[in-house]
Amino acid sequence: MPAGKVASKGPADDCVVDKIEQFIAELRSSSTSKAERRLALKYLLHFVGDLHQPLHGADNHHDAGGNAVLILFGNHKVSSKSLNLHHY
Repeated sequence: MPAGKVASKGPADDCVVDKIEQFIAELRSSSTSKAERRLALKYLLHFVGDLHQPLHGADNHHDAGGNAVLILFGNHKVSSKSLNLHHY
């Protein structure tokens, strides 16, 4: 990150691994404000959790992490929003 810019204000399309490193650096820095440290910790926990979720780690033609993918039970397609691949 450029000097004086916080990771939470950086580009949203950055690589998640790069963002994790940026948030770790902010947490280690004594110059990071208390509010920004709290935000960095929240993002860090969320992104590390996302890396363990295969549906969050890839984008299959904008499937919204499996939320836009309907599932099949036998020969029956389930069309309920509450029973998409991510929910299942």
